[in-house]
Amino acid sequence: MQTTVSKWGNSAGLRLSKSITSQLHISIGDKLDINIDKGRIIIKPVVKKHKHNLDELLAQVPSDYQVSEVFSDTQGIEKL
Repeated sequence: MQTTVSKWGNSAGLRLSKSITSQLHISIGDKLDINIDKGRIIIKPVVKKHKHNLDELLAQVPSDYQVSEVFSDTQGIEKL
């Protein structure tokens, strides 16, 4: 596939076709890594890290989970 470098403000821009964005699972606003290697431009999607939230984490706890606290002897100068 070929595309044309276009003027975008004071910069140059490339348009990515729908087929390219679909194959790479990227959307408007996604971040891309751009590198140059031996005269070639390498463009790769930045791997998205899933951020957990408390509700998601608590949903994974079994409903029959029982908290069992284990206390041991003091290890330093703490007071119980």
